[in-house]
Amino acid sequence: MLAGFVLANVSALIYEIAWSRMFGYIFGTSMLAVSAVLSSFMGGLALGSYFGGRIADKSKTPVTIFIYIQVLIGVYGIATLGIYDILSYPYSFLYHYFGMTKIFSISLFVLSFLFLIIPTSLIGAAFPVFNKIYVTGTKKMGQKISDVYSADTAGAAIGALLSGFILIPMIGLNKTILVAALINILIAIVIFKLEKK
Repeated sequence: MLAGFVLANVSALIYEIAWSRMFGYIFGTSMLAVSAVLSSFMGGLALGSYFGGRIADKSKTPVTIFIYIQVLIGVYGIATLGIYDILSYPYSFLYHYFGMTKIFSISLFVLSFLFLIIPTSLIGAAFPVFNKIYVTGTKKMGQKISDVYSADTAGAAIGALLSGFILIPMIGLNKTILVAALINILIAIVIFKLEKK
């Protein structure tokens, strides 16, 4: 189960770096793209953690919730492959009326933030839900909590390394995002099968 959480964080960092690159092409500047993606990630993680924790506390089946979260992240990840088509109309509209002004840049920032807040909130919700699954009882609670944080950090480090130095240079942005989405869906399938045994 802990390995699944490591992989979930691997995919999360793959998304973050890939989306930063992708939005860089849309904005025409990496600074705005990184700002938009980081803002949505931080905001999404905060929102997801807040609501995910409350849902996990009330749920009798946190494993099922974790499975659904992974599937939804994967599906949304695949949906972002069409981001150029999705944002092309508002981009053209904003550029036509505002040109390369601050209003144009701010509008693109807001659009990107809104587009990414859903998957990033789901990523944020995965942490408290997994905590609920893994940290049960009082026996070795400190060790279990440290295991979760270690898995979170290790997954993030692996994801950053994989996406920035291996996946994107070798297979490109779209296939890199597809790999991350497949990781999420694979996690959901494996955990579902393990729960059925």
